[in-house]
Amino acid sequence: MSQTTLWRAVQALGWRRKKSVHAAERDTKRVRALRQDFVEALQTESFIYFKFVDETSTNLTYCRRYARAKVSRRARQATPLHSGPNLTRVAALTPQGPQVAMAVSGAVKGDMFAAYLVKVLGSTLVPGDAVVLDNLPAHQAAGLAELVAARGARLLYLPPYSPDFNPIEQAFSKLKTWLCTAQARTRQALEEVIAAID
Repeated sequence: MSQTTLWRAVQALGWRRKKSVHAAERDTKRVRALRQDFVEALQTESFIYFKFVDETSTNLTYCRRYARAKVSRRARQATPLHSGPNLTRVAALTPQGPQVAMAVSGAVKGDMFAAYLVKVLGSTLVPGDAVVLDNLPAHQAAGLAELVAARGARLLYLPPYSPDFNPIEQAFSKLKTWLCTAQARTRQALEEVIAAID
């Protein structure tokens, strides 16, 4: 039986290839309790919309990492050795889809993230919204909860080691897949690809 026949049979049974690993720390008693508390808190609160906010870094080295080649031949792909400066994109994901985004050069610091909350995301917040963040230090800058509360919304932090609770992580994964296909090699081309996806 060939490998292809075997894979087709497995797929016919409804099985798909999936990521199977997560941080081992997620299985500790403390983190399991925090995850359970988070889920229970969401079930007891009433929010109008959830806005999942996060950032992702992109650069000029994205390309497909795997290719097909004949037996005994290598599959080769050239990619730049130096990625250039990172372009970090801060965005929000709602049940209606991706929302407002902001791009900055380099890493996002607390003051930049506060500016995003006030100037970009703030105008879309309505009373009853929940802004969901992970535990990145920039997300824990002083005064962020007050900035969100001033709009009538509430800031919620995900439990540690819980990217599976944040759907924007999957959206960013899809974005990076598209960037690998596009293989943008200039900053302008990278920004154009990202803008076309939005």
